[in-house]
Amino acid sequence: MERQLIILIVVFILIILTGIQAVQLYNLKVAIAGGQVTFWNTLKTIASKGASVPSSIENLPSMVGGC
Repeated sequence: MERQLIILIVVFILIILTGIQAVQLYNLKVAIAGGQVTFWNTLKTIASKGASVPSSIENLPSMVGGC
């Protein structure tokens, strides 16, 4: 009986975590659809926190054909 209880608790925790992730993904989808989240804004945010953007993608938006 003890083993089944442990398995039940683990499954319950996994279901709760899955629900939380589903809500987070939905909120991200809504934010992307609303234009609040873009790739370039994310890079700028990361760069402003002290991380450097690689020079190979720094001028990426102005490149034509990725060359």
